[in-house]
This record gives sequence, C-alpha cells and structure tokens, in this order.
Amino acid sequence: MKLATYRAKRDFDLTTEPSGARAAAHGHRYVIQQHAARRMHYDFRLELDGVLLSWAVPKGPSLAPNQRRLAARTEDHPLDYHDFEGIIPAGEYGGGAVSVWDRGSWAPDGGDEAARRGLVAGKLTFELHGEKLHGRWHDHIAVNDQPSLVALAQLGTLEVHTWGTHVDHVERPDMMVFDLDPDLGVAWERVALAAIELRGLLHEHDLESFVKTTGGKGLHVCVPVERELDWHDFKAFTKAVSEELERRQPTAFTTRIAKTHRKGRIFIDYLRNGRGATFVAPYSPRARPGAPIATPITWQELAAGVTPDRFTIKTLPARLEQPDPWATYATTTQRVGRGRRAR
Repeated sequence: MKLATYRAKRDFDLTTEPSGARAAAHGHRYVIQQHAARRMHYDFRLELDGVLLSWAVPKGPSLAPNQRRLAARTEDHPLDYHDFEGIIPAGEYGGGAVSVWDRGSWAPDGGDEAARRGLVAGKLTFELHGEKLHGRWHDHIAVNDQPSLVALAQLGTLEVHTWGTHVDHVERPDMMVFDLDPDLGVAWERVALAAIELRGLLHEHDLESFVKTTGGKGLHVCVPVERELDWHDFKAFTKAVSEELERRQPTAFTTRIAKTHRKGRIFIDYLRNGRGATFVAPYSPRARPGAPIATPITWQELAAGVTPDRFTIKTLPARLEQPDPWATYATTTQRVGRGRRAR
C-alpha cells in the first residue's frame, strides 16, 4: 500500500492527522505546509496517483522559480492531508504545529506519465498555480555545501547517493563510475586486482582514474572527464570499456546483470553512468553493520592490501586528518578519446 509507511509512523488514537481512510482524488492539488517540528521546515506536497507526494524543505520555499532549495523526499501522504492544520502531539512522529502556507494546483510537464518517469530519474518539472507561488519549477535535490549536508542529517538521511554530474549542467556528466561488484565467495584480493586491471585499461584510453571503497564488498573506479558528452555517449563509452575487460578475461568478469552470469565473477556495473542512475557518494555512511563509510583511497593503499572494513564511522575522523587521497581529482582535466592535458 502506498500509505503503509505513513500509517506505520503514526498513532491515530493520539494524533489528529488524517489516516487516509477516505478521500476522493481531485486531480492535481498542491500544498505547502509550515511545520514547526524539532526544527522548523516546510513540507511540499503534490497530488499524483491517489496520494500526496511529499518532500521536506528545510530552508523553506522561494518565491523565485530559478532559486534552488534542498528538498528531501519523505513518505507519501493521504489526499486529505491537503487541508490539515493542527498540532501533532509531542512524542509523536513530526510532533509540532502544522499550518498551510500555500495551496493550489500543479501541472506536470508532459502529463502524469512524464511526472512518473521524472520521479524515477530524479528530475521533475512542472508549473505551480498557487496563492503565493506561480510559474515553472524543485528539478533536482542539490547538496553543495555543509549546511545542506547538515540538513540531510536532520531529515534522517543516512546514505547519500549522487548522479555523476553537477546541477549547473545536468545533461553533461563529468564523473564516470565503474562499480566492481563481486559474487559471493570472490576474494577481496581479486576485487583489488580487478580495479588495478581496469585502471590499466583506462590508461590505454589516456584516462586517469581514482578508487574508493563502497562500504560494502566492492570498489568504485572513478574517472573525472570534461563536460562534453551527453548521457547516451557517456554511458556508451563506459559500456564499451567494461565489455572490453570482460572480453579479455571472460572467466573473471561479466557485464551481464543476471545472477546466473555472475557466479564466481566480478560484475562490472557500468549502468551507474546512465541518466538518473546514482552511486554512493564519497564519505557517505552506509546502512550496514559496523557503520562502514564509502572512502576514497590511493592506488598505493589498494596495492598494499587495504581492506574495506577499515573505514567506519569510528575510524574515519583519524583518516580525515591525513592528506587527501584524491587531492588531484578536481584538477585532473581529461577528455574521452582525446587524452589528458595539464591545467
């Protein structure tokens, strides 16, 4: 059920929030509610497919459509939440005062089906027709400074996953990621060697690469490139590189996602490089036992035998006191098919 998470978080014997037991669909209503919970924020909601899609906006809405705000997706809400105002009891989920800040209707660009695809891809464009807000809009969730990261933590976000692009030029990606995902039973030493072999193959294309742990059993080999290729060509290049590595060592690697092809092999996941696909960000915690951290490392550390369980939320502070293992990442300027050039 779409509202299962919403209902599981609330005791309707204590809160006056609607349970969503009955509410007729109205089409494309929109509402922003000011929410004085543990920290003041605003809840942005759009009606689609019988529920209110919901986002928490820590800094509040902007009257300028071209001004971006961090918006973190939360659980779907029932349609009758559109008119809810009141006080959620202290101790209950979201305890605090709720009041309507703006309301009206919204129109998704390309219709409802385009909106559904946009939600999956992480890009939703639409027009608002509210009492306060009007115009065409809240494309991507942009985290580009320390306050934004703090806001994610305050909203309960543990893992941070990102696109391989920057928000100022979304259609021109600039970070390739090859996700080396070993089958159960594949030794860590084989994964480390696979990353080094992939690095060598990228060198054949005059591309320098960087490596990081994922907080799991694999590694990410990351390649900074200039923002020239569109998503189609960007993904096509990573697919070709991955398939070449598979061709050279078919018993060690596979690019096919089906589990039957991955037995005893390392899956080279180039699909992270498609538009809308994401990968775990550097220094993101993982929701796994031991609280591991996805951590950038040097190639020398990898060759020396560093293991993925070394970096956790407890050990990382000391790690951050050391020199940045990716110190040259931001100044590495290189083009696909054209080699590197100094900056």
